Amino acid sequence: MFVNDIQIYRPFLVSVGQQEGLNFVNSALTGSILFSAGGFGAEYGDKLSSVLDVKYIKPEEFGGSFAISLLGGELSLGGTAAKNKFTYLVGTRYQSNSYILNSLETKGEYKPRFMDIQSQFTYQFNEKWNLSFLGYYSNNKYKVIPSDRETDFGTIQEVLRFKVYFDGNETDGYEMLQGGLTLGFKPRKNVDLRFIASAYTTQETETYDIQG
Repeated sequence: MFVNDIQIYRPFLVSVGQQEGLNFVNSALTGSILFSAGGFGAEYGDKLSSVLDVKYIKPEEFGGSFAISLLGGELSLGGTAAKNKFTYLVGTRYQSNSYILNSLETKGEYKPRFMDIQSQFTYQFNEKWNLSFLGYYSNNKYKVIPSDRETDFGTIQEVLRFKVYFDGNETDGYEMLQGGLTLGFKPRKNVDLRFIASAYTTQETETYDIQG
């Protein structure tokens, strides 16, 4: 995945779907999305795997959006300053899908909490030079204290029911911080050069002592 030409690192691999938190791409900030199934050019590292190329919008005036639901909420703001030479874009999201998880076969107390904040700042020095910064921070926590699970299986003639009682809990945490700095140089109309530096740090914890 690339966001504004910066490769995004997705560190953690969840073992079950309910542990998955927010995706990196914030739809409220997105201007365009390009998907390639493979065999793409050198600008994406010349790899054969698929890639998602996302471009965030470039604000032309002050604006924003706000949304809230039973699963969470999101807020985004964008605008310009310094006679339109400086543009900024900030978005934050919060999600808790406990209402959905409570409908699973495994009954218990689910406490998922996913949040992130993203920012895009760009300064246009002149027609040829510009500098931009992409920042991202996410904190995903997933905790479940299962109580019991009831499963039906077998055939039409012989239906069986299996019930398990659990003890213990599972607590997972995924925290990530990433930043990218891009220096753009456009000497001519058909030439666009970019010098990109990015870094990330992540901390992952997975603890569980569940027995049935």
